[in-house]
Amino acid sequence: MKRFLSQAHPLLVLVVGLLFSALLTQVLHTSATQVWEKRADQEATRRSMNLLGWIEESYATLSGLVALLENSQDVDAGEFLNAVDGLEARTKVNFMPAKAMLVSTSEGWDTRYSSATPDSDTAFPKTTEPPSTLLRHSLASAQNTPNEWFLSAPFVATDGRQFVYIMLVPATKTDVALVGVLDLQRMAENQLDTEGVTGLVLKLKAQDDPVERVLAVRKSDARVHHRSSTLTQTARANLELVWEMSASFEGGINRHLALGVGGACALSSLLLALFAWGLRQQGQRIQQRVREATRELATALQKAEAEAQAKASITAVLLQLQQVGSLGALSDTVFQGLAPLLALGQASLYRADGPSATLVLCGAYAGTAQLSPPPTIAFGQGLVGQCAVEQGVVVLDTPPADYLHVRSGLGEALPAAIVLLPIVGSGTLLGVMELACLKPFTEREQQFLDHLLPMVSMSMEIIARNEHTQCLLHSSQEQAAALETQRKEIAQLLLEQESIFQNAPHGIVYTADGTMLRANKRFAEYFETTVEELVGQHSESIYASPEDFQNFVALVGPSLAAGKDVHLEWECFSKKGRRFFAMVSGQGIALSGHSTATVWMFEDISDRKHAEQELQKARDAVLEERERLRSILETSPIGVGITTGGILRMGNPALLAMLDVAPGKPMTGIYVNPDARAQLMAQLQQQGFIRDCEQQLYNPAREPRSILTTYMQTTYQGEPGILGWSLDITERKAAEEKLRMASFLSDQALDLTKSGHWHIPLNTGDPFYNSSERAAAIFGDPPQADWRYHLMNHWFANVEAGDKDAAARTFENFNAALAGTVPRYDTVYAYKRPVDGNIIWVHAMGHVVRDAAGKPTDMYGVTVDVTATKLAEAELQERMDELERFQALTIDREERMIALKVEINTLLQGAGLPAKYKIVE
Repeated sequence: MKRFLSQAHPLLVLVVGLLFSALLTQVLHTSATQVWEKRADQEATRRSMNLLGWIEESYATLSGLVALLENSQDVDAGEFLNAVDGLEARTKVNFMPAKAMLVSTSEGWDTRYSSATPDSDTAFPKTTEPPSTLLRHSLASAQNTPNEWFLSAPFVATDGRQFVYIMLVPATKTDVALVGVLDLQRMAENQLDTEGVTGLVLKLKAQDDPVERVLAVRKSDARVHHRSSTLTQTARANLELVWEMSASFEGGINRHLALGVGGACALSSLLLALFAWGLRQQGQRIQQRVREATRELATALQKAEAEAQAKASITAVLLQLQQVGSLGALSDTVFQGLAPLLALGQASLYRADGPSATLVLCGAYAGTAQLSPPPTIAFGQGLVGQCAVEQGVVVLDTPPADYLHVRSGLGEALPAAIVLLPIVGSGTLLGVMELACLKPFTEREQQFLDHLLPMVSMSMEIIARNEHTQCLLHSSQEQAAALETQRKEIAQLLLEQESIFQNAPHGIVYTADGTMLRANKRFAEYFETTVEELVGQHSESIYASPEDFQNFVALVGPSLAAGKDVHLEWECFSKKGRRFFAMVSGQGIALSGHSTATVWMFEDISDRKHAEQELQKARDAVLEERERLRSILETSPIGVGITTGGILRMGNPALLAMLDVAPGKPMTGIYVNPDARAQLMAQLQQQGFIRDCEQQLYNPAREPRSILTTYMQTTYQGEPGILGWSLDITERKAAEEKLRMASFLSDQALDLTKSGHWHIPLNTGDPFYNSSERAAAIFGDPPQADWRYHLMNHWFANVEAGDKDAAARTFENFNAALAGTVPRYDTVYAYKRPVDGNIIWVHAMGHVVRDAAGKPTDMYGVTVDVTATKLAEAELQERMDELERFQALTIDREERMIALKVEINTLLQGAGLPAKYKIVE
């Protein structure tokens, strides 16, 4: 080299140095450009995910309206608009200027409710106005896929801005659709908030649109230096987001290294050329330095190339992260991307649960059955928990030999480094990532992770936000259902309170400053007026006179002013003059806008006052009755007594005169049959009451008497006892025996005369009459319970069957007896016996019993079988008829003989002969 420098021309040295500087500068510039483009791609990916997050957050507003629609039978305009206001209030950024509910009818879709104002764009759905053609076309497609979000093709409003319709048709109500107008242009404009991000080209291909639509938003005319594209899908539409970056993005491409190195090389070349001749002695040393610089540059180039490859791998991982929808898928994507870069042996990802201060396992890489990551780790527990507490990177180089071993199918190895990385987003711990690397962890690997971790953090935030959005959607649905239930409960409570107020059993009225503000129906009924007439009137109007009102105010005013309740009885008069007594209760209340206010309750106690008077009368009557009972007991012919322990404790005069007993004397001695008393006491002990038991007991003269007794258990002066009633029926039994004999003789007489008695109730509405067994036997009636037969359907029907003329006379006589025009029911009629069909003749006589008003109540009568007499009378009549016929024939013959004799006498006298027959006139 010395020889070259010493012999070479200085110009040749300069040219060679400048060419080398230019080549090196180009290489470094290319590397810096690649790094800048990767950063631009990362920024584009982040902004794409933010834009998609905004779009999906817009779905949450309509999801809340879906919950309202599914939890209500019929949503009115007020509920719809209130729900829209409430959901918009919880939304951080609102990119949906209009929401609407459309209903499918036989004539097409109709806008039922809309939050759009009348002066909104014509393409916005408005209440009672038909939707646009694009919206109708999109609704037809959305109706075919219920419960799925549907994004329409974009449309341009009158102000030149571009919008899209987002809609959902619930599966439970496919004739209803919820539609929102999404301001895509505003979303895109809000994303162009960084220097160097000059534009966004959004390419949208809706499902029902054959053409891909393009929306381009640019904030300046700066030249586009780089474009980054993101493909995704949402609401059944394909989206391509193309971000345009100018050269000023993040300060532009970092050319300092290239320019510095190139300048240094050029300067070196110049110095070499200028001092070539003077530095020949140091040629060897300079040559060595050049070789070292060349090696460093080569190393830098290799490092830059490796970094570019690693960043390309990380970029691929970042693009894949855009598609994940869960933390498990995120961990798989990250670990699969890091495995070749970091020589991963094993890895795990934990999600931080702040409220419980624990880490929850989301996913693992290359785990083994012998040693799997724990499902949860508490903050501060182990290195993972401590990493979560400190939120700092933990690196373990050369872990001990008994530490974790990485296993494969062929063998196992000790990891070269254990790395624990906290994942932090917006100052909040999101999780911890643990990596077991098979090669040492260097600054290069740390740089890779520094590029990757922000996107992992962002992805975890987006996944958490999506989960939170789903929770909010579910919460909104539950809140909507709860609000609907609460609204119904409040309405029911108000209805119940109004019903309680209006149907209260007492009168209630609210007064303020002397004026009646509200009253219920019972209060108006008390004063025989209406609620409408009372409300607004001065309280004085319900009192008997102004003086009466002033007296009432003077009586209750001090108590109310002292904050006390009042209760008093007051004499009131209704509007129609009805006098009644009321229990008046009042309580002061605070009522806005009034100095004094009181709620009054009036209870009509007229009946109670009357009842108190009646109760006093009843008490007096009880005392009088008690005195009367005492008098009756003393004068009663029925003996009454009380015994305890078989000893008479109390007896009235009738008992002492009837039986051989006295107070303090045992009762055992009065029984003619002592065993009868033991049986009687056992029966009383079992039944507690014995009624009308006939016994033979001794009277004071020790004569056996027939006594009818009634006993019941009682308590006398705190001891169990027996209360008894005794009636001497000795004479009645003798009379009953005489009556029995008379009844026997009567029955014998009825049998001999073929008679039977009957009874017809006349005032009970009972169509039956009561027959005796003898009367039923005479009539040939079949036996019935209690010998009851229908008066018309049975008795009179058989009377008509016997002889209709006699039946008519009988019915006429029966009615005359009831009317009182004849002294009694007395008739003879024929009767067809049901038992054998024979016709009998009976003579019936009945006596009508009447009440005090003269109305018939009963008819008692007797029926006598007069068939034999009737037949004898018929036979006698037949013989009398024959005798009359014979007598008529005899008289006729005698009259003809007299006429013949007269004629003979006439002929003899004409012949001059004397008359032969003497005619007696």
